[in-house]
Amino acid sequence: LFINSKLYTEKEFTSKQDVIDRTNRSLERLQTDYLDCMMIHSAENSAILKDENFHSAMEQLKKEGKVRHLGVSCHGGNWAYDTEESLDKILLEAANDGRFDVILLAYNFINAEIAEKVLNACEQKNVATMIMKSNPVQIYGLMNERVAKLNEEGKEVDAYTQAFYDKYKIMNDNALEFFEEYQIKGESEIMEAASKYVLSNTKAHTTIWDFKNFDDVNNMLSLSGEKLTLKDSATLEGYKKHFGQVSCKIGCNDCESACPHHLPINKIARYNYYFSAKKQEKRAMSKFAKLNNKKPAEVCATCEGYCEQACNFGVSTRSLLASAQQNMDMIV
Repeated sequence: LFINSKLYTEKEFTSKQDVIDRTNRSLERLQTDYLDCMMIHSAENSAILKDENFHSAMEQLKKEGKVRHLGVSCHGGNWAYDTEESLDKILLEAANDGRFDVILLAYNFINAEIAEKVLNACEQKNVATMIMKSNPVQIYGLMNERVAKLNEEGKEVDAYTQAFYDKYKIMNDNALEFFEEYQIKGESEIMEAASKYVLSNTKAHTTIWDFKNFDDVNNMLSLSGEKLTLKDSATLEGYKKHFGQVSCKIGCNDCESACPHHLPINKIARYNYYFSAKKQEKRAMSKFAKLNNKKPAEVCATCEGYCEQACNFGVSTRSLLASAQQNMDMIV
């Protein structure tokens, strides 16, 4: 067993003693007297990587045998509040720092261009890697369900939202073409290919998966030792072709830096991932409610779409934000 825990702070750790106290409480909850790794959770800029309160506390805890290794996780920067740093810039800094033994990052076939920069640097610096969000495939029928629900409730849909739905209806037609062209029987085949994509990269040392039941365990374990096939590669390329507009590249901050309203797009997209893909609705809604930002529906409908103009991948960012608010806004 490799026991890992994480400490989060928005900007800086308040004191060395606070870090020690929080670590001790983590040990108590885990009912263990040591951690294999303690991470800085969700680093949003490179400055937090050098926080002296954290490092001085970890140095003492290492001497006491309570912590063995240090790590850092990152979902990308937070330009809307603080910095223009991207996921790769932050984690490349962590790899070069010399004090971190493990890096936890999002890596999948959609954001490979960004994440593989970090994986290559970690290999050069002998830093271990943990992978999260390895499977960005989502059920393409979710939007159909949403549209049907609105129709049942008799709710009026504004022109902007209707245009957003229409895009997804077209995508549903494309999905049928995609499934037929690549002779795919169901979404599970795409998800298996996405998982094998990550497992095939020897620079990705371990992958985090969610297990909800024994079937999930058996399905995941069956992929152990499997490598990406030519059909798998073609399937993933086809998925990107047909669904690229709804697949945000985790860690890319081009849209946030272009947003005149300073919406935390990266966080909103991540929370919507928790809601839609991981089925953690309450957790996602709680986090979304704490953002205390302008609502996407209030600003995106009349915006000229600077985020989409800045995106090099053609992602329909405003549509994704509208979907996220409709999913997670407790008032709607």
